[in-house]
Amino acid sequence: MLNLTLNYLNMKKLLVFYLISLFCIETSGQINNKSYSLNNKIMYCGLVNSVSIKPNGTAQKDIAVGASGAGVSFRSDEDGVYSFVFSETGDSYVTISKRGKNGFKPLGPPDTIHVQKLPRPSLVLSGKIEPSGLTKAEFSQLDSLSIELTINTMKINFKILSVIISGTDNQGSVFNYPQSTIHFEEPVKKFFRVAKVSSEIRFEVIFITPDGKKKNSKYILKVI
Repeated sequence: MLNLTLNYLNMKKLLVFYLISLFCIETSGQINNKSYSLNNKIMYCGLVNSVSIKPNGTAQKDIAVGASGAGVSFRSDEDGVYSFVFSETGDSYVTISKRGKNGFKPLGPPDTIHVQKLPRPSLVLSGKIEPSGLTKAEFSQLDSLSIELTINTMKINFKILSVIISGTDNQGSVFNYPQSTIHFEEPVKKFFRVAKVSSEIRFEVIFITPDGKKKNSKYILKVI
């Protein structure tokens, strides 16, 4: 009889502990120590910023995400990858909520995302990443250009719409040539061969950012 009473009491203790545990998990605002945290993360205006929000142990359909600030818009896929786009710099606030018996409940306070201006992409000339200068012989061997940017090991390429190449030749004549291809056209190649030593060659590149906006960037290279 004594053993049965002890077993009954132990079972009651286990049941109470289990219910308390459930209550703490539900009210803590965390799932597995908030493994989805975005707090203080840096994102960029001009990029499609993708981040995975997958609180462990919770089905994706039971998670709701809200965001405000910095002109944010976002979408998600079935695997919990959210793509954020910002039209302004500044701070954006992301709230993650979990479905409960009475609807969705925020899992703690909003996380803060610091939205920064997209850094200036680097000019790449026939594989050379933004050199400060090139010799006339090196200029004469150039075939094409591109612009690229690396953020957190992610390499970003941009679609170039047009390029304006300008400078001075060895006779003092001003050269100014627009083209709509990344491969240098014959007039540009000819200019490279006769560019004045110690002069500067300017590249104005008009391109499309990954979020679809038109931008331009200027680069200056020395003829050495």
